[in-house]
Amino acid sequence: MDIVTTRRVEKLLQWYIGEKIPPSMRSSVRLTYKWEAAELTLCEERPDPSYREWVGQPIVRFRFSGDRWHVLARAKDGTWGTAEAIPPHADFERQLEQVEVDRAGIFWTA
Repeated sequence: MDIVTTRRVEKLLQWYIGEKIPPSMRSSVRLTYKWEAAELTLCEERPDPSYREWVGQPIVRFRFSGDRWHVLARAKDGTWGTAEAIPPHADFERQLEQVEVDRAGIFWTA
């Protein structure tokens, strides 16, 4: 993936994270992301009072392959599989919007 695409995605994620988590909640929950080659994983983290550090779990994984972003969901056993409700698409922002809407109820819980 080229550096321009990477920077565009990072800028979009920084904006999204800033909007998703209200300032009043930022000491209780945060969203982070990490790159591994052509995969980006969005995680939710919460403070662990016993260890004085943030601990988290992955929410969604985006994989860039064949000029398209594929959305992957985490199964109960910890493996990643294609989120069937969200077909691959060239626009990362569209894929992030689909995760936010989460019509299938696989990413965000109440």
